Amino acid sequence: MRVEISVVPDPSDGSRFYKEPELQEHLKALHELLKTAYGKDLHNPIYHIEKSADAGGAWLVGNFLLETAKDLSPIITAGIGLVGGWLAAKAQRKIRVKIGDEEFEAHTVEQVKRLMSIAKEHK
Repeated sequence: MRVEISVVPDPSDGSRFYKEPELQEHLKALHELLKTAYGKDLHNPIYHIEKSADAGGAWLVGNFLLETAKDLSPIITAGIGLVGGWLAAKAQRKIRVKIGDEEFEAHTVEQVKRLMSIAKEHK
């Protein structure tokens, strides 16, 4: 089963929202957790790379892809802890989870918890 997890910014965050140091910390922690839990089932995350003297670097942009038949609820549980504060800071931020052909969005931690129960049904 294919699972895509995306962090979607509020429009006021701007096109380079992913450069926020706090968000990068959360995304790196989520990546490490997914890598530990799912190993080879986790595809390389998407990075944005800039090569310039003043702003060079690579940033996770908040998109993760898994090919797994394992229980999905740990992913959602981890997401609550790791991006919950970022999600709650602005009204239009959301987490998008696509499981197979079904897509779900959550704007609040409570909605993310509901996603966890949906994910359990898809294991």
